[in-house]
Amino acid sequence: MAVRQAPHYLDLLSWFLGPIVELHAFWDNYNHPNIEVDDTVVAAVRFQNGAMTSIILSNSQRPGFYGKIHLHGSSGASVGAETDSGSPFISGVTEKMAHPFNDIWTVPGEDHLLANWTTEDRSRPWNVMTHYNEVQLADFLSAVIEDREPAVDGAAGRRVGEIFTAIYQSQRDRKPVRFPLKST
Repeated sequence: MAVRQAPHYLDLLSWFLGPIVELHAFWDNYNHPNIEVDDTVVAAVRFQNGAMTSIILSNSQRPGFYGKIHLHGSSGASVGAETDSGSPFISGVTEKMAHPFNDIWTVPGEDHLLANWTTEDRSRPWNVMTHYNEVQLADFLSAVIEDREPAVDGAAGRRVGEIFTAIYQSQRDRKPVRFPLKST
């Protein structure tokens, strides 16, 4: 459940860092005894470009974890965004969400940009509950009309599905999983 509620974060990681080489994960159910799936996941991931990341997914805390994507470079610079404030979006339940915002930016020479972006992020006039779907739908329709690939394609969705699969496989086999995954 925690892993299935985080596809957008896993998609962003894949988009930012590229193909995964290896993933080692653990999951458990700590606070939802009436479901037969996870409510907490931790994973360590190595990417083809040498980058490493840790993934923490959980819907078992109160208050909820903030949805964040943070990248820390080999130079020590960090960039990141908070995408959900305090709890995950739940379709049909969540009525309003705060806008995502940049919450860290320490790229040398660009440190001053964070204050501007924070002001801009917090003053967006559009509805965050519909905006991203509208942007993606418009891009897809334009791709059909212009006979081009959409910004987000089926391969992106498949990569996220492989990450889900690898997390469960790693827990089951108690060992790291190598990518690409073998077909079964």
